[in-house]
Amino acid sequence: MSDQTRNGADVGRDHATVETAGGSGNGDSAPERSGASVAVRSPVKSAIRRVAFIGNYLPRQCGIATFTTDLCEAIAGEFSETVCISLPVNDVEDGYAYPARVRFELTE
Repeated sequence: MSDQTRNGADVGRDHATVETAGGSGNGDSAPERSGASVAVRSPVKSAIRRVAFIGNYLPRQCGIATFTTDLCEAIAGEFSETVCISLPVNDVEDGYAYPARVRFELTE
């Protein structure tokens, strides 16, 4: 499947060729292939202008907070013209010192 039509969407990607030398880095002596194609990411345009993530968010210490934060930041980085905000769920009355991406807070 080409990079241009992944999952039915037009996904323009730039590609670069990277020359490698030496072994695979894991202690074996197998030679590594030369001229491997590596995708170089560039911002992708999207018709979606705003996305809200509801869940936990860092600095709350839990796996869902880490996942939601990573997902929100990845989407914001990939789609630079899309506004991403988060609505975390607080487990303590005082809440947390959230970053600017958090616009509203929900009480558990």
